[in-house]
Amino acid sequence: MTVDLDLVDRELVKRVIEEGGNDVIRCFQCGSCTADCPSAGVRPYNVRRIVRASILGVDELSKDSKDIWDCTTCYICQERCPQDAKPTDVIVALRRIYAREHGLLPGTRKACANVWASGHTLDLDEDVLNRRERLGLPRLPPTTLTHPEAQEELRRLIAKRRAQRFFEDAGNGHVVKQAAEAKEAASKGAVGKEARK
Repeated sequence: MTVDLDLVDRELVKRVIEEGGNDVIRCFQCGSCTADCPSAGVRPYNVRRIVRASILGVDELSKDSKDIWDCTTCYICQERCPQDAKPTDVIVALRRIYAREHGLLPGTRKACANVWASGHTLDLDEDVLNRRERLGLPRLPPTTLTHPEAQEELRRLIAKRRAQRFFEDAGNGHVVKQAAEAKEAASKGAVGKEARK
């Protein structure tokens, strides 16, 4: 990795530590994190490089790259790190910093909007709902879609963490319709019958 010293953010490692990547400076660049990473097997993905860049203060990784977003947070790297540098915590800290400074990526924004609207990260489109019915399952799963009180509790928890701005978005389309259908069904007492199907 070549580092342009004009681009170095000397405060980045401090910010990573403040955001939860407390043990980042323990990393001695052995590469165990990258060797065991399931995302690295799918595409060129280098956890070691991300951790090193945070220590050096090379912030352009998070601005122009999807690398910090491709981590599945499976914690394999964290479990295998011989120095206990907690690479997953470093990546999550970088995500927090990026979200504060640049906002969320479109896919992440949509997932958050869906969670706010329905408690699900993905839309349950008509194909999924029809497949559930063909399998003899209730059209709507027994989640926040059929339990509006659970959805309200989820929203309270999100607001308590002061993260509401990341979750509210009007562009969720189908999932908002599902949540409205579930709320209407609950008010008519149809949820119990639907859940017993």
